[in-house]
Amino acid sequence: MKTIPTPVRSAEPVARHAWVVSLCLMIATSILLVTAYRFVQSVREHARMMNGPAPDLPRTDSKYKPAFGFVGLTWTADLKAAVGWAKQNERLIFLEIDGATDTNGALNHNLVFRDPAVQMELRRYVRVILYIAIVPADWYKYAPAQVERQADAQVNNGYEMQQFQTAETPLYLILEPTSDNTFEVLATFGGIIHDVQGFAAFLKKRGRVAK
Repeated sequence: MKTIPTPVRSAEPVARHAWVVSLCLMIATSILLVTAYRFVQSVREHARMMNGPAPDLPRTDSKYKPAFGFVGLTWTADLKAAVGWAKQNERLIFLEIDGATDTNGALNHNLVFRDPAVQMELRRYVRVILYIAIVPADWYKYAPAQVERQADAQVNNGYEMQQFQTAETPLYLILEPTSDNTFEVLATFGGIIHDVQGFAAFLKKRGRVAK
């Protein structure tokens, strides 16, 4: 009786298959590492933007902080310093005039200002916010008494009336600094924001100095 020999498989295809699998794993690992690195860098950049000034305003003798975090961005309440910095660095100013208890302003902050498209546009500006009823204590370098915070808010209210001839809140303005450390109003938007993408488009109406 003849014995039929069992075929012997070549080790070469198996080795080749193992090499391909190994290469695929190396590529996948590299992609994951690059993705993780970019994510960490993004988180660090976000933290830097949140913790740093908005942008790095000069440390003047102003009572207000150079910057504070608000709705995922950094802001200042020091309009004078912001105008000077924006002029020196060829930037535009986004000015918000609002009230601490303004319902429309709160809705805009929660539903519009946190939108990624809106935040991307807002980051192009030096961001300034003025409150007209009472200024929050944490906007100051050293929190004053409530009566002083209310007095500062009244100054802001008078400034809005005198400079922009309105008492509307919330009021949003895009300002371009001029050569004499004042500014020109490029665009205004007031009241509750119903169209998020429309507001993002409004923010794009910036002059030649915006970056």
